Amino acid sequence: MDTDYKVSQFTLIVPGSDNDLIAKNTFTGTVVRLASLHQKLLKSLPDLSSEEYSLWERDKDVFIQAGIVCEADKDENKEFLRWMNERRSPGVFVTFLVTTLGCNLACSYCYERDVLNTQRMDEEFYPFVVDWYERKMRTSRFKRAAVSLYGGEPLADQRGLHYFMPALHNIGETLGVPVEFDMISNGVLLTKEIVEFLTRFRFQSIQITLDGPPQVHNNLRFTIGGQPTFWKIVENTELLFPHSCQITLRVNLSQNNVCRLEELLLSLKKRGWHERVTPSFGIVQDNLAGVRKDVQGTCSGCIHDDSEAARVNLEATKTAKKLGYSVPEQVGIGPCMTSVGDAFVVGPDGSLYKCMEVVGRKEFVVGSVMSGTPSREQLQYENPEYLEECLDEKCAFLPICAGGCRAEAFRATGSFFERHCRYSFLEETNKQLIQIQYRRD
Repeated sequence: MDTDYKVSQFTLIVPGSDNDLIAKNTFTGTVVRLASLHQKLLKSLPDLSSEEYSLWERDKDVFIQAGIVCEADKDENKEFLRWMNERRSPGVFVTFLVTTLGCNLACSYCYERDVLNTQRMDEEFYPFVVDWYERKMRTSRFKRAAVSLYGGEPLADQRGLHYFMPALHNIGETLGVPVEFDMISNGVLLTKEIVEFLTRFRFQSIQITLDGPPQVHNNLRFTIGGQPTFWKIVENTELLFPHSCQITLRVNLSQNNVCRLEELLLSLKKRGWHERVTPSFGIVQDNLAGVRKDVQGTCSGCIHDDSEAARVNLEATKTAKKLGYSVPEQVGIGPCMTSVGDAFVVGPDGSLYKCMEVVGRKEFVVGSVMSGTPSREQLQYENPEYLEECLDEKCAFLPICAGGCRAEAFRATGSFFERHCRYSFLEETNKQLIQIQYRRD
């Protein structure tokens, strides 16, 4: 019997417990629990036996509403492309603001090492940057603006911080476009006074990094003068605990520190971090040093293999969940700001970039705050040809990959405009994350 329905190409189905199944749609994020007898039914769609059809009629509304199934003639690629097109003109104006590429640390695996310098944005240039923000925010489609304070180390330029946060906040208040701030910082320079300043505005979140217990972290992330940073970062981060901003703990995992993660998280749990901080796990990879066609890495502990990266990520997630931390329900690698029209990294000289990993590298500049005309490179980011292959394959991970991370694509191919498929990593990681979150043990 024909039902006129099919399983969505974005549906993942994994074993649960007690002979049940867990289904998730990567496009909608919806998760449903299914009885084991539903597996055969879903595999048979759209043509069902009379017995299967009876079960379908009983439970079809759950499948349809959750997006686990869709009309048999539905073009899901078209729906995905419509969503991508909407992303190009979002209601949120997203930027990373970099007023300095200076940094107070000398991390062993830093991918910005070759562009870091002590130069800060010239004060005479401040009004031009503010004018650029105001011109953009006057666009009626923006309902709010999100400014990520980034570097280098954003707290290494206190002058810029104290100028731009009030200035952009005031523009937002005048135009009725609220400006929300977040920050990616190493945390070493945080003080009580800075925290009080940040939280006067719409300061939403901060990401800080600890790469292991003190002896491990201090061997990886130390000051330019060689001083340890672990306890300084811990104590400074805890200054934020009384405030409402979200705190993300970034742990960059490599072959050198993955075995010490539980020790780190357990020690922080004793200080109450599991109630206030959300872990985020990164995989240390080759950096962007070198020329386009010969990208040379500098990290001896890098994890290169996707199956190893998946294993490390999943073990880290299980460890964090076991210790009472909130953990992600899925891992994605795109789409990012590169595919969004008005989303940029603003460099210290007013140059515009489409990827935060290439700020300071002149060959990747796509424009300037002084220019209002999109460049050819900018438009190339926003209309990626590499998606065609993914669409042809009707990939289940399109909504959380979209052709892969552009910086990873550059590392792998020497080009930002090539597909970088990590299907095996996404499949292994996300299927097991579904089980970690929803399986009844």
